Amino acid sequence: ITHKGALLFSSTAGFVTLQKIALNVTTGKASAFVEASAVPTGMQITDLLIFTGGTNRIKQNGTWKNAKVALATSISGGDPASLFASQLGLSAGSLASGMTIGSARVTLG
Repeated sequence: ITHKGALLFSSTAGFVTLQKIALNVTTGKASAFVEASAVPTGMQITDLLIFTGGTNRIKQNGTWKNAKVALATSISGGDPASLFASQLGLSAGSLASGMTIGSARVTLG
């Protein structure tokens, strides 16, 4: 499933934008094209987000309600929490690996 639109995290020091989020509904892992203050041209990051919980009925009726969305605990480039914190001008350790960043409703359509 590919997301249309973007998620934007910003501060006065910088930004992180997640676009073209591609969710594997079987594993709950999602990859995204990431643009950030230091990398405005962007890069693809595999398995950056993890969707868990809620009611996953993608196979039955095309919906996943109340999924928890968290940063992965690690990515090929290291710790995603450190990446977000540095791009947003936050102190090291201010964001935690695996931290929940919100909830989602996925609807196929």
